[in-house]
Amino acid sequence: MDGSLQLLDVCGASKDCLLLMKECVQDLASSLRRRKGEEYGQESEIQCLKSFRKNGTKLVQKSLANLKKAKKICNSQLLVEDHGCSSIINMIKEAEAITLSVIESLLLVVSGTTNEVEKIDSALKALNREKSSKSGDVVSVQNLQKQLVSFKLKIQELEEGVESLFGHLMRIRVSLLNLLNH
Repeated sequence: MDGSLQLLDVCGASKDCLLLMKECVQDLASSLRRRKGEEYGQESEIQCLKSFRKNGTKLVQKSLANLKKAKKICNSQLLVEDHGCSSIINMIKEAEAITLSVIESLLLVVSGTTNEVEKIDSALKALNREKSSKSGDVVSVQNLQKQLVSFKLKIQELEEGVESLFGHLMRIRVSLLNLLNH
């Protein structure tokens, strides 16, 4: 039961990280649409990206640390006296190990997205430097908007997967609790 709770915690932290990322991208995209002819990359947008990189990285690292703890618990040996239950417990442990691997892969993908945020941050700074060239400015804004749309789609896809996984984990936990109570 502790393992299922830890899985839910790690999955929830992943959802939080993706939500933070999504909000930051939406704020930046909105800012780009509103600021025609004004200076792009105002301090608030740049600060949002920096904040995400800092907080997102911390959140992912914390989740990975929790994941390692969950893996240790999952891999620890259980002493079961009733041999009829041992096969069920082994199946649960195997399912838990697979779920931990899936969440770990997700967290590694999310941590890799901070590199994409750095690219967006660089593009935003370059946009400010190119402000003197009006044609370069339009092309840079369009490229940055394309990057943001692509990034937002990736986040959305990850979010849907995490939400589905979270729902499955929740149903499994409820089923296990029901089994234990009967």
